[in-house]
Amino acid sequence: KVIMFSTDRRLFEEGSAVRARVREYGRLFDELCVIVPTPRGGPFRETKLAGNVMLYPTRSKGKFSMFLALFRIGSGILAGGSKDFCITAQDPFGLGFLAYLLAKRFRVPLQLQVHTDFLSPYFTRSLLSRIERLLAFLLLPRASSVRVVSRRIGDALVARRIVAEERITVLPVFVDIQKSMDTPAFERLWPSFSPAVLMVSRFEPEKDVESGLEAFRGLLASHPQAGLLIAGSGSERARLEKRVSEFGIGENVLFLGWQQPQKLRELLWRVDIFLNTSRFEGYGMSLVEAAAAGCPIVTSDVGLVGDVLTEEEILVCPPGEKECFTSKLAELADSASLRGGLGRKGREAVLERVISSKQAYLELFKDSFRLCR
Repeated sequence: KVIMFSTDRRLFEEGSAVRARVREYGRLFDELCVIVPTPRGGPFRETKLAGNVMLYPTRSKGKFSMFLALFRIGSGILAGGSKDFCITAQDPFGLGFLAYLLAKRFRVPLQLQVHTDFLSPYFTRSLLSRIERLLAFLLLPRASSVRVVSRRIGDALVARRIVAEERITVLPVFVDIQKSMDTPAFERLWPSFSPAVLMVSRFEPEKDVESGLEAFRGLLASHPQAGLLIAGSGSERARLEKRVSEFGIGENVLFLGWQQPQKLRELLWRVDIFLNTSRFEGYGMSLVEAAAAGCPIVTSDVGLVGDVLTEEEILVCPPGEKECFTSKLAELADSASLRGGLGRKGREAVLERVISSKQAYLELFKDSFRLCR
């Protein structure tokens, strides 16, 4: 039996991928209760997804009342009998703290999940992130088990002696690479762009899209016909659009907005280069999808880099090194054979190193709870 604390409000959207995924998780356990912090109103209703899967929204007015509601709902479930329950939280920060309090009160095992690289030097750029890192340092050693989404995070936890290696499970988010591989080739939508470079990102500070813009501006000096396509949304969009105007590169940059997964897969088949300039990542799903589509990659050294994809298959720069990104982009722009070679190697790498079977992944997901006892 599992109580899961999640922040993903798309669970309450009919037909969403995360909703379908939780139904699949439910088949692995006797009981699955998912508790999500939500505001009042909207589509947030207590919902029975399957015979043994329940969704509980907090429907709270403020953050403090949301925290109390999370604790109250969790306590209500466990008060009916805590035997055979495990609590899991999708971060080792606020949700992790709440899960720890519940686990301690009802004496049930706790699994903490780590989906972001909080040990990156770029993570602690705000007071909140510094508090979150401190919470992680305090909570992770007290968890029965820890699931991380990349070997990079797991190795760092062990190296810093925060968590013993035997209590760590490395299991990334499932990526259906077959869908990216099966997408047919399309005609180029932007034939005037040569090369066409694609970024897929949330427009938030840690994604450092501005470094991508500056690197692309450097590429235009030697490749004036290049084009940059940016798919995504977020709080920094207006600022980034202003930077494009200030850089004088508006004719070569297109903001595409948020795109459906199928549309993103089509884009990966229609461009020449995939660019990622994130300061830190937990894993990097978009890198896996780009590699599966055979798209050559220039990326910062984050997430799965060095494990799933190495410098044998992709071009890598330190985070924030704009000149390096410009140089690597130009290197690919100048050589169709290099683009083709890296595209093939990237696809072969994800075929070999990424779990491609949904059933195999679900079995590993269930196995990640073996220490939660």
